[in-house]
Amino acid sequence: MTKTQRGLISHKGQTRYVAKQPSGKAARRQRTTMSLVDLPMDIILEVLGHVEPLDLLNLLATSKTFKNLLMKRSSRLVWRRARANVPDFPECPDDLTEIGYARLVFESHCQVCDQGRSYDVRLVRMWSARARFCGECLEANFVQKETGKKLKNIYPEKVKKVLPTRVPWHGHESIYKPLDELWAKEYKRLKTDADRDHWVKKKVKERKDIEEHSTKLNRWFRLEWEPELVLRKTLRFQQRQAQIMTRLRKSGWEEELRVNRSCDNLLDDRRVRKACERELTEKVLDELVEYLEIFLEKVKEQRLKSIPQQIDGSPPTRRTSTRTRVVQRNVVDLDSE
Repeated sequence: MTKTQRGLISHKGQTRYVAKQPSGKAARRQRTTMSLVDLPMDIILEVLGHVEPLDLLNLLATSKTFKNLLMKRSSRLVWRRARANVPDFPECPDDLTEIGYARLVFESHCQVCDQGRSYDVRLVRMWSARARFCGECLEANFVQKETGKKLKNIYPEKVKKVLPTRVPWHGHESIYKPLDELWAKEYKRLKTDADRDHWVKKKVKERKDIEEHSTKLNRWFRLEWEPELVLRKTLRFQQRQAQIMTRLRKSGWEEELRVNRSCDNLLDDRRVRKACERELTEKVLDELVEYLEIFLEKVKEQRLKSIPQQIDGSPPTRRTSTRTRVVQRNVVDLDSE
């Protein structure tokens, strides 16, 4: 514990450090966390039995308390129930744990370089490889089958045929390099022909089961979950736009936003749309408001200049007809005579 986390107290002439109690949001978050995890396990299971795997993954990132709770072997039932709450979601395959399965499907960052944790990134999900990649990492982890320069070529061709593959835009089939390297190490350790034959049969059977499950998972993801992802992404984008509008109104621009038609497409600005693709921090919000205020001041000035002036120089309170304005002008002419 550092000194910044401690408080200084004096008791019976002795001064010592004690843990400093959290305050504000940190205290409320701690109370909420403690109040849930301190419940009996059967009640916790009942509460978490109504959520989906993505909700549990979000809880994992909330606090160490939840992480310790949900990573226990005794929590497997929680993950199983969460999976059952997702309509038509394929069963967990034998080669993955419930948590590993949830992470593979529902997390949205590259498993190699972590791109996508703080902002949206285009991912390629290779279900047969049990991995998600950004474009750069996808190319780095697959090797062209025809060249084979980086392939190990140690185990039989029969096994190599069942490695995860992809066919990119150039049309040359590529093989998943990490699994090729893993299998090469395993095959090297085998001592007898009987062990090698058993290993080959086992790998072929495992890959067959994985491919069958991957086909089901891919169909479900395309038809069920991908549209849901698009919807959630759209909602996040709209919520961030609403944050910007709220900040502008609080900054005194509510009236201008309401009456000026030039502000209707304010949020279509390229810089604003790009910013809304990520979480909006206070710093980013302040910068966007400052940027948009320049535009608002300009269109407000243009609007005020376009308002016709009355005879006394003040803007008209209501619209007057051409005939009325002619009569007013004639009256002024008579008075001047």
